[in-house]
This record gives sequence, structure tokens and C-alpha cells, in this order.
Amino acid sequence: MTTKRALGRVIPFLLVKPTGNESGFVRRKTQRAVWVAADHVRLVLPAEAL
Repeated sequence: MTTKRALGRVIPFLLVKPTGNESGFVRRKTQRAVWVAADHVRLVLPAEAL
């Protein structure tokens, strides 16, 4: 986890790896880890974990 400053706010960023569940219209070309803002992340749990 890291943070960046933008418009006077501190925004948390997470280093995440793709899961294979695509939420966009364009499929990823690589499976490398990328930094994304924490407000663009959702937690996905298998049904057995609940």
C-alpha cells in the first residue's frame, strides 16, 4: 500500500493482481500487478469463505 497526494487529499493506492474476472470492456493483455486507487477495488470472496 502507498499513498499519493492529489488536489489536497491523500489517496490510498493498492498493488493488485488481476483475478481473471474482468469488469471492463477491454480484456487485459498482461497479468502483471498494477497500482490502483483503493476506491476502485472490490473484495471478492468465494461462497465457501462466508
